[in-house]
Amino acid sequence: MTDALREKFGNNLTVAKDPTVEMIAAADIVIASVGTIDAESTERPFALPSADEAFVKMCVENNPNTVVVVNSGSGIRMTGWADKAAAILYDWYPGQNGLRAMADILVGKVNPSGKLPMTIEKDFSDSPARNSVPKGAKMMRNVNEYFFRVYDVNYDESVLVGYRWYETKGIEPLFPFGYGLSYTTFSLGKARLSSSTMKADKPVKVSVLLTNTGDREGAEVVQLYISEKNPTVLRPKKELKGFRKVNLRPGEKTVVEFEIDTQDLMFWDDVKHGWAFNAGDYVVSLGTSSADISFELPFKVE
Repeated sequence: MTDALREKFGNNLTVAKDPTVEMIAAADIVIASVGTIDAESTERPFALPSADEAFVKMCVENNPNTVVVVNSGSGIRMTGWADKAAAILYDWYPGQNGLRAMADILVGKVNPSGKLPMTIEKDFSDSPARNSVPKGAKMMRNVNEYFFRVYDVNYDESVLVGYRWYETKGIEPLFPFGYGLSYTTFSLGKARLSSSTMKADKPVKVSVLLTNTGDREGAEVVQLYISEKNPTVLRPKKELKGFRKVNLRPGEKTVVEFEIDTQDLMFWDDVKHGWAFNAGDYVVSLGTSSADISFELPFKVE
């Protein structure tokens, strides 16, 4: 990271492994880097190590221009400091040249347009996996630590995997599935269905107007979810059925279109041992994340 940032900032960059409060407060911009060590078939705590947590809190509490860069393969607890950070750049594991891409985002050369492929909880107690690690099992803090035994994991959330759990259970996450900010802004308008009734042999077209309302070129991901009003089996509150990533210049607008049919309404019927759908009332939801819904369009299936 240091080399990538040095290419952008030159001698204006100061690197400190253990900065003091005075250094943090005096900086024009603070870039605080934290992360986790993830590995297959092992578990790690949701929270950062206490020293890392204290470091981030010290940065955001002493300089409002703190950008937190997170290098991790999954979610971490950010509840204690996320609202105080000027920005959070979720870098995942960036790879060989990923840090140069990250530097381009930090200096504004590249407008970020990524969306979260998962939900990040406020606390791990909100997760459906909260009871999956047996008491006494060893959590990994570094690559030299492993579990002492193998154990079974039961997926008690059933079909409520990922965002479906939080939505259906009414649990507000810290950052919802599909969420992501940009250096520009977008709006959705004029959402329409081609028909308010769907038949088995006739798909329904969905359209919505997307406008770049900011002053930078950028991309937005329009997301389409479907809900069944009166399901006969356990179903999520809504399910993602389509998405479109669209790049627009400042002030540019375009109509984003989807097509849905009865296959998008199906569930597994464990009595008939096959896929099925119900006639009845449904809702199409259009938005820019699972929690940021701009339009809900009802339709009926015959």
